[in-house]
Amino acid sequence: MARAGQNLASLNASEVSFDQLTRTLWSDPVHLAPFEAGEKRIYEWPGGPVVGLSYTDALGCAYTTFSSRHGTKVFDGNAISGLKLSHLTYARPRS
Repeated sequence: MARAGQNLASLNASEVSFDQLTRTLWSDPVHLAPFEAGEKRIYEWPGGPVVGLSYTDALGCAYTTFSSRHGTKVFDGNAISGLKLSHLTYARPRS
């Protein structure tokens, strides 16, 4: 999970392309620990109007969810691929 560049903050999610996500400057990346199907966790995002979340499903397919004040959109593929897992800290779920 990471904060997207301000260039995407004013756009409606339906207008954002996968290419725009791959070119944006992602910052404040964190890693979410794996959890079981059906398990619920709540994470608070401390700042920034735009967030991206890249993940793989149980079959290994990658997706990126982009969310802003102007909607949410899910893309096939990892648009935040420049971040290395070994350099990320774990986000803590809200208790």
